[in-house]
This record gives sequence, C-alpha cells and structure tokens, in this order.
Amino acid sequence: MSLFKSLGYVTIQTADIARWRRFAFQLIGFAEGKGPDPDALYLRMDERAARIVVTPGDADRIIASGWEVRDRAELQRVRETLDAAGVPYKQLSQGEADDRRVEEVLTFDDPAGNTLEVFHGAVLDHSPVVTPFGAR
Repeated sequence: MSLFKSLGYVTIQTADIARWRRFAFQLIGFAEGKGPDPDALYLRMDERAARIVVTPGDADRIIASGWEVRDRAELQRVRETLDAAGVPYKQLSQGEADDRRVEEVLTFDDPAGNTLEVFHGAVLDHSPVVTPFGAR
C-alpha cells in the first residue's frame, strides 16, 4: 500500500515568468491564487491555495514536488521508511510549512536528485475558483 495520498503541489522556477503567466491563465485556464512571495505565480484549480507555484529565477527547473499523506501518523511512517532505507531527510520549519499552506512537511532527494516534499494537513481555500474560461 502506498503511503502517498496524492500529488499536492509542484514548485517551478522560471527565467520567463511572463511566459508562464500567459500559459497558465490564457491557455490552460488556471485561476490566480495568493501566496507569501509577491514575485511568484500561485496557480489555483481547486480548493487548494495553489497546485503549482512558479517562482522567478535564472533557469527553468522543477524545484520540488509535494506529496500528500493522510495525517501525522502517515508522515511518521514516511520518516520511518526513509530511516530504514538510509535516506536522509529534513523536517522543514513551521514557517516553511506555512508558506506551503500545510501543517507539517519534510523534504528529501530521490535517487535522480529531484527534491521531494511530503506533507499532511493541506490548508483549504473555499473561495470560488474563477478562471478565464468561466470555471467557478
């Protein structure tokens, strides 16, 4: 049985945030969310504050993918699994969890060097999701 419930979010860095803005809002139809970084794009499609966060930078790359587990007990199982496999991980601070709008989050790298984050307790935003294509 998988420990992961779902893919919760992806954080991306881009050298061309204007291009991402056009792609997200005019082509794909995301709604604009809000978040702590005024220079980032927060792309919303459902009750989550943002499913994709796009931050400006000097290169185009995926910064992290956030995987959701059911609760604190499942996050502890992830810790135990990582410990047993000898995979180092870091518990992120409460401030870092707040930035991601989750209760608790840890991070580690997969064998290819991709940063994975595992969290529980996503904060929901029940305001309407209004997109350029009329989704509400």
